[in-house]
Amino acid sequence: MVKKVLGAMVPVLASVFVAGGAVQAQAAEGDRSYASVTGTARLDYVTAADDVRLTLDAHAVFDSPSSVPTHAWGTARISHYFSEPDVTVWAEATVDCVTAGGRSATVTAVVDDTAPEIADWRGKRIGVSIYSGSTGERAMVGSSGPMPVAELPKCMAPAPELPLRWGGYQVSRR
Repeated sequence: MVKKVLGAMVPVLASVFVAGGAVQAQAAEGDRSYASVTGTARLDYVTAADDVRLTLDAHAVFDSPSSVPTHAWGTARISHYFSEPDVTVWAEATVDCVTAGGRSATVTAVVDDTAPEIADWRGKRIGVSIYSGSTGERAMVGSSGPMPVAELPKCMAPAPELPLRWGGYQVSRR
């Protein structure tokens, strides 16, 4: 039962992964630009009794005018409490790409460690997209779920579609 429910949760957990981060850009220095996504959020998950959270601390350096970072670093953390069957799973991943523009960002990360129930996520890449929202707009997250690294390129994720219940992210690039 847990494996079946967890399999259905892959897209949600990946979404949480992204939603938790905020994106901040630092001042450009010479021909380089910087981007970051940092923050924590709880996703407005389909099952209201479940608690899905994503924390991001993701950063990147770009050699201008490239849209692909020359170096990315940081951590993504996901946790998902399932009210049925009353279990919490979690995953931690190392960021390998951050791209940002306006209120949108994309983060990819490779999973390093997990709860035993989702150990098959280790070594797989997760792609997360974030729309940080603006006044009167809800922030949203999208996620690919864990995929083999060879099948999900760095910096790729589906469009954000899952709103946040609380928390949020900042997205910027300078």
